Amino acid sequence: MEDDRISCLPEEIRDHIVSYLSMEEAIRTSVLSRKWRKVCSSLTNLKFKQSYFERVKRLNLQQFIEIINQTLAQHDGSDINKFELLFDVAYKEGDQLFVPHLNEWVSFAVNHNVRKLYIWGKDWQKFRFTSSSLTTTTTTYDSLEILTLGVITLQELPRNIKFPNLKSLILLMLDVSNATVIQQLLSASPMLDYFSMSLRYIKDDSSNKILHITPANLSCFCLRGWKPFHQIKFCSKNIQKLLYQGEPPKFDSDILSTVWQAKFIVNTGLPSSPRIALRHALNYLEALLGLPSTNTTATDHHWASKILMDLRNVFKLHLGCYFVEFLTMERGLLARLPTSCSNLKHLTLDLYPTKNQVQVITFLLKSYPNLQVLYINIKQQYGEEEEEEEEEEYTFNMDESWKTEELNTDGMLEQLNGVQIESFKGSESEFDLVRFLLGNAGVLQDMNIILSKENQTDAATSFYIKEKIEMLTRASPIVDVSVSEIN
Repeated sequence: MEDDRISCLPEEIRDHIVSYLSMEEAIRTSVLSRKWRKVCSSLTNLKFKQSYFERVKRLNLQQFIEIINQTLAQHDGSDINKFELLFDVAYKEGDQLFVPHLNEWVSFAVNHNVRKLYIWGKDWQKFRFTSSSLTTTTTTYDSLEILTLGVITLQELPRNIKFPNLKSLILLMLDVSNATVIQQLLSASPMLDYFSMSLRYIKDDSSNKILHITPANLSCFCLRGWKPFHQIKFCSKNIQKLLYQGEPPKFDSDILSTVWQAKFIVNTGLPSSPRIALRHALNYLEALLGLPSTNTTATDHHWASKILMDLRNVFKLHLGCYFVEFLTMERGLLARLPTSCSNLKHLTLDLYPTKNQVQVITFLLKSYPNLQVLYINIKQQYGEEEEEEEEEEYTFNMDESWKTEELNTDGMLEQLNGVQIESFKGSESEFDLVRFLLGNAGVLQDMNIILSKENQTDAATSFYIKEKIEMLTRASPIVDVSVSEIN
């Protein structure tokens, strides 16, 4: 009989081969040879994905649990680098069958010095109210460096819980019992460098929630949510990357001064149009700042320009369309914008193609003399008829307010060499923006305009846009302007 070369492979070589395989692939190798039946016992990366076992192995929940228990029972006791669990169970079913095992599996990983721990629940967009609960009695996670929790319910944690070496904490679409749980995780992680969070629900929805970011070494902060916290306070003085999505933010000036990459997506509740949305946001700001309600956009709320002023060292910046819309509401905007933010090289702007927003952008570009790359995303407007009816009531007349503010274009766009505009619809305001950029960017090399989906299928409109852009005056003799239909 011919020798079974696979079975004769030394254990060290077998383990080395398996280390390059995914969990699913490693399980499949167990049929190669009798000696490979326990090949998973030496794996340092353990990934259990319920949907795979259901789809490929035709296993039910109870059998999936048994596979995990069997794999962990056969483990050779070596350290675990990464433990990843992706489950897809209903709430009641999870409480009865899954959650007791979940806590045991987390304890197993911690006892084997796990460095990276990932726990993901059910897809919330399809099953919003079927998360599983996670509680833990383990108090010290010495080896843990990366912790990711997604789509689960996080209940109260032990008071003395500690993550002394945790570098990265990611909390996505969580339900938490109260804001204290989040604060507890942060306070227990003194070495944290990266923190990203999006909350789905806080059971104890206190009206005065303040999030204290206690880790002193934190350099990257990402927060997504409608209104999870009313105020954010940082102990770290070295925030370098900042992503914020939520109600109009409130940050200390010294925090923003160290940021070199930032993105602000301001949520306002998403009513039918941006201007109507801002009415809700302004009411929120008035309540936040303790101001008497004026119910008018003429009230001076300068948080947007203040953020731009404080971001004096930013290199890469992304501003959402509601952020830009807030800028349109500031009287004396030119005086409030940074006089010269020389570090900014990459700027991304989401905007509604209105005259006001385009005018604000021309003002804004004056603040960034060394800008090299500009990305503009044209957003779809909703409720345009309703917006026109309310514009006089809701927004002060920008032409009247800014008519004394003449923009001096000397020195503008001297370094700009690349522009991309996406979802171009062909409104007069959009043409005004293209005209301004082509007429002032003297060293511009490339401008790529990508038509909106509607215009891509309308041959006549597409031809009209291309012809009109071709006729615009160009300050740069080397610029290549393309109008494309595919992104």
